[in-house]
Amino acid sequence: MSTSLASLLNLRSEYEDIIRRYRIPDQYKNGCIDSLEWFTKNGKGSNRLRSQYDRAIEIANIILKEYENETGNLSSLRGQEIAAL
Repeated sequence: MSTSLASLLNLRSEYEDIIRRYRIPDQYKNGCIDSLEWFTKNGKGSNRLRSQYDRAIEIANIILKEYENETGNLSSLRGQEIAAL
């Protein structure tokens, strides 16, 4: 399943709004891939009882899955000449 860029950006914004007041190191309080990975691995300890934690994890997993799908698709194109449209 491929999610549109607009949908991913909306999810990222929703995620950032949810985690804004969570106990997370400042360098991970954004919607970057590294931050999403950190949150899914380490965010449970101090935040699992906070409001909308489950939604934040759900969003992080959706974005990370889409990222993995896209990087997989792009890596198959490395070294190949792509015809102009």
